[in-house]
Amino acid sequence: MGVVQDLNWEKVVELTLPFLPVSVNSIYGISTRRGGVKVFLRSEARQFKEKAKLFMPPRKIDPLTFIKLVFVVKGGFYYKNGKPKKLDLQNHEKILIDAIAEKYGFEDSMGWGKECHKGHSDKEEVIVEILRCRINDITIKTKAVG
Repeated sequence: MGVVQDLNWEKVVELTLPFLPVSVNSIYGISTRRGGVKVFLRSEARQFKEKAKLFMPPRKIDPLTFIKLVFVVKGGFYYKNGKPKKLDLQNHEKILIDAIAEKYGFEDSMGWGKECHKGHSDKEEVIVEILRCRINDITIKTKAVG
């Protein structure tokens, strides 16, 4: 038996950040002081999150909601000779997702899906759409497989 879910997504927020997220490679630091190991959020990551939240419009998102995030990351992703520059989008998603979840008060584990796309542009920016599906609105259909 397979389970098919018909989710009715509703856009609740659309925003643009006029800068790119920091890479996951620079988010965390490790301290070994006092004989133990401590992982901490680096100041660059904290600054990104605080700055990003300034561009996020106020909204209330019900905690009984599944979230879908759609990102379009824009920038100069081609060299002058036309070859694409390397940018690992997944390295930039985590800090952005964390900032969005903090701003709108939901657990990032409620993320039900995400899409991330690159777009070529003269300026760096990230266009974000936040969609929701209320858990109470979910219809579960089962169908025989095989």
